[in-house]
Amino acid sequence: MLYVDDYLRQAASNFKIAEEKFKDAEDALRTLQMELENCADRLAKLPHIELLFWEQLAPFVHDSQPVGTRELHLVGR
Repeated sequence: MLYVDDYLRQAASNFKIAEEKFKDAEDALRTLQMELENCADRLAKLPHIELLFWEQLAPFVHDSQPVGTRELHLVGR
């Protein structure tokens, strides 16, 4: 049977391990936050003209499809 000192040492050890895991989790969350903010900044900076270009290009891409072909649609399971 463990004595009180042994329980205290075990609890302190478990606390140190948990603290390290929380620090790792905090670092991972900070990294994820920075990456998401970077992604949001890039999306916000997308030139509006580029989006207009793709909207204007869509009919040409659609018209260039071979005659008699059908567009494929996903079928739900």
